[in-house]
Amino acid sequence: ILILILSILIGCSIINFFNFMDGIDGLIVGCSIPIFLTLTITYSTNIFILIGSLFAFLLFNWHPAKVFMGDTGSTLLGGLFVYFLFNANSYFEFYKLTLLASPIFFDAISCIFLRIYYGQNIFNAHKSHLYQRLLMGKLSSRNVALIYIFATISLCFSYFYLNTMLLTLNSFLI
Repeated sequence: ILILILSILIGCSIINFFNFMDGIDGLIVGCSIPIFLTLTITYSTNIFILIGSLFAFLLFNWHPAKVFMGDTGSTLLGGLFVYFLFNANSYFEFYKLTLLASPIFFDAISCIFLRIYYGQNIFNAHKSHLYQRLLMGKLSSRNVALIYIFATISLCFSYFYLNTMLLTLNSFLI
């Protein structure tokens, strides 16, 4: 029962983190493309249609956005990511997959902890996310999204590098 409750809490949190971060043009879609491309390559799943759709959507969602994702799209992407996390082969793989989306998670989790620390209600609307603060600090929406996207891309490359190193190490040990 404890594992079930923890799984529901983690799953709902991740879905909400994707939704929280869908606040500026192109951020969540731009981060989702390398994440789901990595998952497709790693698990040999056939979600290239999703990735192609995300690329097409990004063209219209890039600043200045003509189309917005909304809660339905961001919760779908979060739910798909949770699906892959919960189907990981091991706890180590679960943690590696979690790192793929860590720019999204770090921003959302740190925002929640800071709001709790300062005695603010975490359920009220706010502008405490890092991406919101970067915008207030005069960075353009495009540049903020690019920071998150490139951080996600670098983590995806790190994921492949780590897998390659583990396979190489494993072949030496056998």
